[in-house]
Parts: sequence; C-alpha cells; structure tokens
Amino acid sequence: MVKAKPRPEAVRGVDIVSQALATAPALDGGGTLLLLDADGVVVDTWTLGGDVLEDLRAQGVAPGLCLAEHHAGTSAAGALVTRRLTIVQGPDHDLEALRGVTTVGAPVVEPSANRLFGALVVATGAAASDASGSWLGELVSGVEHDLLRRARRSEHVLMERFLQERSDSRHAVVALSAQIIITNAAAARMVGVEEQSRLWEHARQVVADNRGGPTTLEVGQGRSLSVECEPVTDGDETVGVVMRWRRATHPVAVDVQGPAPLLEGLAGRGARWRAMSARLASAGQVPTLLVGERGTGKTAVARSLAGELRLMEIDVADLDSVGEQVWCHQIWTSARWAEVVLVRHLEQLTPETAARVMTMLGELSSGVRVVATMRSGVVADASANAILDVFSMVVTVPPLRERIEDIPDLVRALTAKCISDDPSLSSTQWMTDALQTLTRLDWPGNVSSLESLVRRVLGQVRTGYVTARDLPAAVATNASRRKLSALDRLEAQAILQAIHDANGNKLAAAESLGIARSTLYRKLRAFGIDLSSSTF
Repeated sequence: MVKAKPRPEAVRGVDIVSQALATAPALDGGGTLLLLDADGVVVDTWTLGGDVLEDLRAQGVAPGLCLAEHHAGTSAAGALVTRRLTIVQGPDHDLEALRGVTTVGAPVVEPSANRLFGALVVATGAAASDASGSWLGELVSGVEHDLLRRARRSEHVLMERFLQERSDSRHAVVALSAQIIITNAAAARMVGVEEQSRLWEHARQVVADNRGGPTTLEVGQGRSLSVECEPVTDGDETVGVVMRWRRATHPVAVDVQGPAPLLEGLAGRGARWRAMSARLASAGQVPTLLVGERGTGKTAVARSLAGELRLMEIDVADLDSVGEQVWCHQIWTSARWAEVVLVRHLEQLTPETAARVMTMLGELSSGVRVVATMRSGVVADASANAILDVFSMVVTVPPLRERIEDIPDLVRALTAKCISDDPSLSSTQWMTDALQTLTRLDWPGNVSSLESLVRRVLGQVRTGYVTARDLPAAVATNASRRKLSALDRLEAQAILQAIHDANGNKLAAAESLGIARSTLYRKLRAFGIDLSSSTF
C-alpha cells in the first residue's frame, strides 16, 4: 500500500466535513466515511455506525493511504477522475483491503474556483443502495456550501488586510490569492498585466519556501522593484499574500553612469538589455560586431543601430552562390550610397576568405559605419582572429534565458508584429498565468522561438485572451517542475497534446493514446506536470 502526505488544503477541510456530519441524518446500515484529497490520499475517517471502520483500519485503510487509481486500482476513489457518483462492489476492488466492503464515492468541488477539492467515500458492509448515494450527495452539497462560505470569508480576511496595509502606506500594495487580485492605485500605475507575471511567480515561491524579507526584482518597463511578501492567514490557514512594492533603492547596475538609452523599436528594459544598449550607445561610429546565440535578435539590433541612416545588408550566406568576387563587389558598391553596411553571418567565412574580407571591411569603415553579426562559439580560430582585428567594439546580445524579465515586453511587441503581418489574427491579451509559464522556460531558440510560439498561439486562440491552458503541450512539458530526459519529454508532449486535442477530457485522451486513465495520471505526476496549478 502506498502512503503519502495529504494536501494541506484538504487537511484544513476535516473540520468542515465533521460539522456537516454533525447535522446529517444517520445512514441506514452504518459504515465508514473517508475524506480523500485531490490526489486520492485518505485525509481522515469517520464511523457511521457498525464495525466497518475498525475492520478497515485493521486492513491498513487509514489517513495517509493513497487510493488513487494509479496506486490502488479500481475503487470509488475513481470519482476524482469521473467527477460523478461512483459505486464499486466488494469483489470489483483491486485493493485487497476493500474487497469486503462496497464503496460509494462523490467528488467535492470548491465552488469559488471550480477546482477539485477531493472526494468523500462511504464504505459499507452491505450492497450499496440508492439511499446511500443520496445521503452522500446531500453531505457533499453541505460541504461545498461551507467551502464557498469559507472562501468568501477568506476573501473578506484578505480584503481587510489589504485595507489595513493601504491605510498605512503610500507605496504600492497588492493582495492576492489563487482567485482574486486587489491593488491600490500606486501598484496599478507601476506595472501592467504583462509585468505582473514576474511578481506573481515570486509570491508563489516565497510562500512555498517560507522566505521573508525584501527582494530586488527586475519586472520589465525599466523598473527594479523592492518586493516584500507576507502571508495572510486566517487561523492556521494561509488565505493569500500581501505584497509591498517600492522602487529599488539600489537598482540592478549597468556598466554606465545614469540611465541607459534603449534601442529604438526593440522591446526590452531588463538589466542585461540596458547594459548592452549602453555599450552600443558608447560605440559611436566605430566598427561594431554583434555576437550571440542563434535567434537572439542580432540583426534586429543592427537595424536599430542604423536608425534612419541608409542601410545596406550583405549576407555571407550568399557568398557561395554568387562567388567571392561578386560578393565583395557588392560591398564596395554599397559604400557609394549607404551610410551603414550590415554584414550578417560572419561565422560562415572560411579561414582563407576571412582575412581578405576583413581587410576590405577595415578599409571600408573609414567612410561608412560597418556593423556585423556572428554566432558565438561556431567560428574557427583563424577566422575569429581576423574578424576581431577589424572590430574595435564587440558586443554580446544576451540570450533570452538571461533576460526573462523582458518576456512580457517581448510578447506584447511580438503580438503586435504578428497581427500587423497577418490582419486575420485577432488582438489578444496574454494573461498572467500564461506569461508566468513562459518565464519558466530555458528558450534555447531565444527570441525566434518566442515569436514562433506567439504566432502559433494567436492562430489558435479565439477568445481574445491567452491563458496557460492555451499554450502548446511542449510548453507545459518544458515548464514542468523537474527537468525531463529527451525520451520523457517526447512522451510528456504526446500526452499533453492528446489532452489538448480532447479539450481537457483525460479519459478520452487516455483512450486516444491506448493507455489506461490511471497510467496517464501516473505519468503526468511522474513528469512533475500539474495541470491544475494556479498562478499563486
């Protein structure tokens, strides 16, 4: 038998069930009531009369036992999956300890969030009757009503704490829970919906790790905020978090004095992006080499540097098709009218060609500004030496994983770009949980991959809002709480895609994959993927 620790929210629900039982009528024939959390773990048990409870305890059915399908097989705990009343007769149970009883289970849903809270299961020594199902249904209704009442109380407690904080502070104050977000005017002016994702993720981690004290965060829009989180409790229950935002006294430093100028037309205001922008601003008209990984936006940065000046672009990738003589001639002729010459993909130069081309670019730089791009880590040493001799300014364009705080800005800009390119795409707002998921990725393809994802999502969403559930299966897989092997990643993507194609119906998804529903749940849990996770 598998033992596990019940979810804290279900443990806090024990008193709710106890109060509902106190006013419920007696169940004919007696039996045992079990409260399961959303994972199928037994939270607590109550006797309804008779010896069933003692018999079950003797068989090991007690708090901590996991009755979920992927551990215990068939039982009335299947109500957690089917979301409806489930009855299993004694011999049909896979778990030996339950074969002497009949179990009747019903799901319990938190009305305020429409989220599965757990299940109530009745174990009786006789065949289940319609009366036991009706009795359980009435009990579940009472529990759900009390959950709703307490949720409203939690909201009231959170609001009271927010009002108290607001009255004591002229700074930005935010109170949030899994269901609601409350902000004062100062907080609303500081960040928009897109920038909130970084703060919500920080609040979640602070509560999970039980950390305290202020932390300086880069949240986009060129802001460094000092953020302090404090849990809001109602008795022993954590009902939310109060966040205090202040402009950081010591913002994240860049390598220049004063505010760093940003590149015209490009999204990004984080520390790494501002540091790069500052270096480029100090370069003046000297030959400049932009180095970085594939997809970081090196060409876009070069075009932004040119601004309104006449720009000529030359791609080394064209050298083999037109020949070295013609290709070099194009560069020389461009100098007659261009004010900026952009040479792309210098990493593709062979060592033999690099020296000749670099000599030509060195001579050309006396009349026009030369800007070039090169992928980092892919060029031969001889070529690198020749290239670096020409460029007095070498600037690295940072990968997206090192400027995660810029993702909200980038998503907004890329959304506008995609809509401009394809007017059939509708204007869409990215919600905080979707942006929060995107910040958990490593982005090996950098901004190019982000643009592809934005375009794909915009082509599929029809509601005007993008939530975490609208993201492709691969995103949920890669944002899982544990790193997956290549094989596990492929399997997880296949499962998530099947769930997406089945509109969230996990039974249909399992059938389409040819696996049992219990196997699907077991694999998702093994992969560390929680489809019910919330922003906070």
